[in-house]
Amino acid sequence: MNDREARRQEIMRDLAVRFKTSSEIMRLIARRIGEAAESHESNRRRFERAETALRKSVDPRSVALPFSYREYIEFNAEEFERFRTMDPVTDADIENIDWERFSKDLLGLQ
Repeated sequence: MNDREARRQEIMRDLAVRFKTSSEIMRLIARRIGEAAESHESNRRRFERAETALRKSVDPRSVALPFSYREYIEFNAEEFERFRTMDPVTDADIENIDWERFSKDLLGLQ
């Protein structure tokens, strides 16, 4: 074997070791990301259960509760405060809806 071939084989072995090490590192990173995602999901479920229990245990009009994730996505702070202080919708409210006006309002057709 000549020097050039020996050098080529040495480089190939080095690359193989580096590739194996990189692959192991990537698998480790992927595993850690998976573990973090599972932990995040578990914590999110625990938080939502605790938040639900809290919301059921207090009158929402008597205390300022923090936004839930769903409320954060659906409302801005002003809307959240307005809806939080409103009374629940009653059967009479539903029976008296002007559906044509309501649909126009929803579509922005004043």
